[in-house]
Amino acid sequence: MARERSGLIVERNGKFYARITYVGNDGKRHEKWRVAKNRTQARELKKQLLRDLDSGGEEIFKGESLTFTDLAQYYEERYLKPAEYREGRKIAGLRSVRYCELYLRTLKEYFGNRKLRSITYGDLEAFKLQRLSKLRKERALLRSRDKLKDAFGCQPIKVARDQRDEFFH
Repeated sequence: MARERSGLIVERNGKFYARITYVGNDGKRHEKWRVAKNRTQARELKKQLLRDLDSGGEEIFKGESLTFTDLAQYYEERYLKPAEYREGRKIAGLRSVRYCELYLRTLKEYFGNRKLRSITYGDLEAFKLQRLSKLRKERALLRSRDKLKDAFGCQPIKVARDQRDEFFH
């Protein structure tokens, strides 16, 4: 019969730690540590770690070290595929892969290698505000370009959408 999982509360240098050990899928023993403010919080952290391990397995701990770049790469490999049609209906993929790639590139530039756990709602709001201000500037630039063309009596030059997107991103 397998040994029941349990954890320890350890005090080192005046700090409390919650520690659990478990045997991973690779057959090796692994341990996870969390810093706590006091012994009570360490006890709660230990219970939480054990609950997480029981509910999600060791995969739950792998997600702690994931960065936004890792997530973006996974999304690109799994979901950014051109649309597949059968009998005139889309059955898989995305209709606008190009624009999704551009959006993803913008997100990767902003969030980069930040850990997913460190990205907060405030960070998303800051990204949104920065993006909106940038889009306003781009729209103003396009409007001023069109006004200049009208003033000089030129026909509007049609810029390929891909080129315009490359210019603005």
